[in-house]
Amino acid sequence: MSITKQKIAAFLKSPDFFKGLVLALAMVIPLFIGYSLDYTSWGLSIAIGVLLSSTSDVQGNFRHKVIGIITSASLAAVSTILISLVHDSWLLLPSFTILIFCISLISVYGFRASLVAFSGMLAMVLTFVHPHSGFDLLLHAGFIFTGGIWYLSLSVLLAHILPLKHTEVLLATSMELIAKYMRIRAELALGNDNPEKQTKRLLELHELINTNLETLREILLTARAESGSSNLSRRYLLIFIELVDMMELAVANSANYRNVDDKFSKYPEIIDPYVDIIFELARQLEHIGEALQSNIKLETNSALQSLLKDAEESVELYVQKVGMPKAREGALMLRNLLDYEEKQVQKLVSIERILQNLVSKNHLLKIKDSQKFITQQDYSFKVLVENFGLQSPIFRHSLRLAITVLIGYFIGSIFQIQNSYWILLTIIVIMRPNYGLTKQRSKHRIIGTLIGAGIASVIVLLTQNTIVYGVLAAISLVLAFSFIQKNYRTSAIFITLNIVFVYALLQPDAFNVIQYRVLDTVTGAALAVIANFLILPSWEFMNVNSFIEKSIEANCKYLKEIDQYYHNKKNLPPTSYKLSRKQAFLSLGNLNAAFQRMAQDPPAKQKNIGDLFEIVALNQTFLSASASLGTFIQNHDTLPASTHFETYIEHIQQNLNAAVATLNKEEHRESADPSKIKEASKVLESKFESLSAKREQQIEDGQTEISDDLRLRLQESRLIADQLKWLHNLSENLKRVVSNYTR
Repeated sequence: MSITKQKIAAFLKSPDFFKGLVLALAMVIPLFIGYSLDYTSWGLSIAIGVLLSSTSDVQGNFRHKVIGIITSASLAAVSTILISLVHDSWLLLPSFTILIFCISLISVYGFRASLVAFSGMLAMVLTFVHPHSGFDLLLHAGFIFTGGIWYLSLSVLLAHILPLKHTEVLLATSMELIAKYMRIRAELALGNDNPEKQTKRLLELHELINTNLETLREILLTARAESGSSNLSRRYLLIFIELVDMMELAVANSANYRNVDDKFSKYPEIIDPYVDIIFELARQLEHIGEALQSNIKLETNSALQSLLKDAEESVELYVQKVGMPKAREGALMLRNLLDYEEKQVQKLVSIERILQNLVSKNHLLKIKDSQKFITQQDYSFKVLVENFGLQSPIFRHSLRLAITVLIGYFIGSIFQIQNSYWILLTIIVIMRPNYGLTKQRSKHRIIGTLIGAGIASVIVLLTQNTIVYGVLAAISLVLAFSFIQKNYRTSAIFITLNIVFVYALLQPDAFNVIQYRVLDTVTGAALAVIANFLILPSWEFMNVNSFIEKSIEANCKYLKEIDQYYHNKKNLPPTSYKLSRKQAFLSLGNLNAAFQRMAQDPPAKQKNIGDLFEIVALNQTFLSASASLGTFIQNHDTLPASTHFETYIEHIQQNLNAAVATLNKEEHRESADPSKIKEASKVLESKFESLSAKREQQIEDGQTEISDDLRLRLQESRLIADQLKWLHNLSENLKRVVSNYTR
């Protein structure tokens, strides 16, 4: 099968396509029944209810999904009644503006809440198409709510027909993203020609992986807590746990690569097996994802064990070429890298065994503990109060949106534009709290509309067959809904096609519809972009400091948990360690998302963006070094932490606290004594030298084979000393760059 056919087959099996198909059927069925029974208006009202309630149907907690759909249907019905009641009075514009503002403000409660708000605003705009009154209004609103319940029933039915299908896709997508992440890590280790570009790509991938894993975490852990654990969901939860650990290992490996070029530039054949393992791991992880999603046979990768053996032999080869004791540090670096890669292979094999149902006993967190890993949304009234002011980006966005929609209404009225409500629809669909995303969506909407209009024009010129129009309208409706979350530009193409063909069925002059569709879309998109630039703009530099602070603090907390785990790992459960790791990963993803948004702002509004990128990169590297330290301590039988280890940890945390204080323009007294760091470094180095001397003496005495215990002690002393120095250096750099950034 060709790659194109594989992609088409994967798309047709995807949850996005099934959701689009269900949504289209949910709208078409009541329309068909209503038309057949001569109650077309009732069928249309139900179809509108389906459309409005479906917006909040996104991946996540099933209970939240049900509540979201019901809330969307209810809000849509209430919004329709309120606007219809004032439609023919002077109260229309003030009521419409105030309601847009109030409903948009619901977005302070998170992503799903923003989609619920979108349902309410969309319902108000659609009221302008055909206002109702009297008992007819109550029937219309009632059927809108009925449409929501009808869609909910089909959505629940789909969930039972395709149990955990979304979970399979998310797991497969996470595997693909982690595989890409690992490849870029390996390319950076090989001395990529454009490290800054690759680093930015890594940060983008980190954010995407975080988003996927967070959604999986909510789905799997919540389902387990609410309804127990079926065999399939339990297996998926086990796979998820292994993927989280693989991501930590992938992040941790980067710190081991930083000295690769210095140590092995003259011996590229030594490092080749290690890089080959990473690429082979990535290939196999992608294959597992494909097998999981497409139900193809899972093929075991035999090359990995052979590559691990080659890597093991390369350590001995390096020692032979360089000779002891000069080769010791490089050999230990290779040994640590091999340990990490062996762990990755073990995780990969574990996922394969879980999929093949060969694992019968696995440790899972207690339900009480697992709930700690779910990010809970605060729905208290306090959140709304805290965001009620110009300091809140959502408040500014809500006010800006209300003003822009009002301007769009006046433009449509003054110039008497046909179907001018399309201007309002475009503004509501496109406008986002930040300028960059609004501009991007505007561009995609305009391009998609123009392409769709062009295709529709060609088809209308070629045929005036209403059957063709009907078939194309149905197909484009399914595809529009299928792509709406994945590719907005493509979705805009099919939305335009659907609208043109539906209108072509109702009235003969389809070209008139195309003309006004393009005009209204361009007008609405232009208003959205201009308003984001001029009306209470919320530039990213105004909010990015909070993301920097949270990322630094999360890194500090993660390092503290590593320290505590090092001291008492035999008696300390790993829950706290894993929670701090999760928060550090998420905080870094949020910081990078803020950086990406700033990069989309106008150049004049990109305050100190060079320093900001350096801060993001330093936080990423700091997290990598911390993860490297944490994974070694977790996976090896280590000695008790020394006081010199504590000296380093104390100084590092003081540097991080100083960076946060500088960011917040607060006074911070330097209490660290630099001489203590020098002393700690000297002692840690002497410990490694002492162990090296012991090994040299063994060699002189004829003991050529090193004991496992001595090798582990050498690995531990070298890695701990290197990572502490690296973390201290990073914390110093972070403090310096934050100081430059805040000037």
